[in-house]
Amino acid sequence: MASRDATAIVQMKAGWQQQADLVIWNPCGYRPEQYVVSETVGPTDDFRMRLVVYPRGRYHYKDDCDLLSAFLEIVPPVCLEGCRWRCEDIHFELTALKEDDADVKPWKTGTFTFSDSCRFAGLCDICDMDEVAEEGIWLNRLRELRVRGQATCAPPSPKGRLEQVELILRDLETFIPNPEDPRSHAPAPVLSRQAGPPNAFRIQLRVHPIVPERSGCLCVFIYLMPGPMQDIGSEWIVQDAKCEVTVYQEGADWVVKEAATFCFTDEESGNGWSELWPRPLQDLASWVGLGRLVVQASVEFPLPTDALKDLYQGLDFSQEVTQVTVRLAEGPPLFFDKRVLMACSEYFRDMLEEPRFREGCNNEIDLSCDPQADHRAVSAIFRYMTSGTFFANGDFTFALSIRKLADQYRLTGLVEKAETELGSLLSENNVLMFLSHVFGTGCRLEQLCVQMIMNNGCEVLVLQEEQLTQMVDAHPELAKKLMRALLAARSQLRWPEDCLDSDSLEEEMKSASASR
Repeated sequence: MASRDATAIVQMKAGWQQQADLVIWNPCGYRPEQYVVSETVGPTDDFRMRLVVYPRGRYHYKDDCDLLSAFLEIVPPVCLEGCRWRCEDIHFELTALKEDDADVKPWKTGTFTFSDSCRFAGLCDICDMDEVAEEGIWLNRLRELRVRGQATCAPPSPKGRLEQVELILRDLETFIPNPEDPRSHAPAPVLSRQAGPPNAFRIQLRVHPIVPERSGCLCVFIYLMPGPMQDIGSEWIVQDAKCEVTVYQEGADWVVKEAATFCFTDEESGNGWSELWPRPLQDLASWVGLGRLVVQASVEFPLPTDALKDLYQGLDFSQEVTQVTVRLAEGPPLFFDKRVLMACSEYFRDMLEEPRFREGCNNEIDLSCDPQADHRAVSAIFRYMTSGTFFANGDFTFALSIRKLADQYRLTGLVEKAETELGSLLSENNVLMFLSHVFGTGCRLEQLCVQMIMNNGCEVLVLQEEQLTQMVDAHPELAKKLMRALLAARSQLRWPEDCLDSDSLEEEMKSASASR
């Protein structure tokens, strides 16, 4: 057996991959920090994995939102027990499984480094289980959530900008409140410097006092803030920021590391770990008797995405140019490069690759049954595929149509561009109409609509009473939620709390229809 100080340089076998499934009954019934663990999968002579899911989140640091988190634990081979080891570029995917859909896409992905001192890393802020349960999309008839975690040894990936900060806590006696002294007040958190350029996001590490009652628990948070020369406006978001923290004490033989991906926004600029146990705490002397406590943090920012780069990632220029004919309900057909169409859209790629389908045999796509797929809309989609651009020129009906088609054709970038343009056109006059098109998607546009509706005690619902009444028949589920929101606002609750049972809610809607 190798000694603890020996460093094992581990090269994973090419194609190493493991996956673990979990079935979680009634995921909404969990409390924050409660978790479910899968079986350990893989042979004992190789690296194995476990899936750990926190339905309500691992870190309860937000008062109003406990989002599902999923962590991957890498278990080393038996021969490496007690040794130091490190595995880089482990790609982790979490997928929600549906009984009636075998072709599901990952909920969230991330690439991490694991080691003997950091066996866990994972994906935070995945979804709100209350919304998932209400939509009923991912829960089966037994109210179970079935998830799959897959780990793959991936080739080295491009690295984004990396920022690092460090805090050294020298006087631990003042940092640890005395539980025996009722006059002892918890000291203020310790803040690091801000690291980062003036024209980009900067990071700051904040460490909160050690809590003796909780066995030496540390609260460590990373905050993002725009640089003084960064022009991003009042609303911003940084998704999939790869965060790591390391805690150790000089003169001690322990080190703790944690890693996770977080989503930072202008409203939630801080994320982190509310319960780190660096070492068992028998008494205060066990902390102050050794050296200084060192807390380090790093954030790897996601690389900027380029629409054309993402679209053309799978384009093979060695293939001969083949033309695809697209037939529409009205007007002449359109013609497009088959290679580009397949590289840009999984929807069309699946259609054209399958020899059993007519489209794959004769390179002809019939969209004549879809009234929204007219000459203008399909031309705009093809223009996006070749230039990465989209402009609706203020026509929100056209932008909504493009968003729907882009979602159907799995063009994520075009969906985002359409939503960006729609967001710039959002007003009190059209907010209900916009929301009816994106309700239940969880997209940014839906969030903007909800935020506008909830402002000023849902005043917009009163102003747009006629539109709300029309929604009772056209969009009954949305109408129910809007009426709940209105009543919740009157009761000083927040969206989307239910404050009315379904029977009285139906009576309220019938009354609204009758008074129209």
